[in-house]
Amino acid sequence: MKKIEIDNRFVALKLVEGLFGKGLINQETFEKVKETYPEVFATSGESYWEQQLKAFVKDVK
Repeated sequence: MKKIEIDNRFVALKLVEGLFGKGLINQETFEKVKETYPEVFATSGESYWEQQLKAFVKDVK
């Protein structure tokens, strides 16, 4: 079985995104996170999942 390592930024950003979606953090905070980590929220034509894999999931050998 192939092992993967998930960057802790990915988990933190997903948490912030979920909290914003539930209205538990305000728009200004969410926008600041988007400015700080643009690679997660980029719109390059790839799917969001493809962006996540490229930016945050690395194969461990």
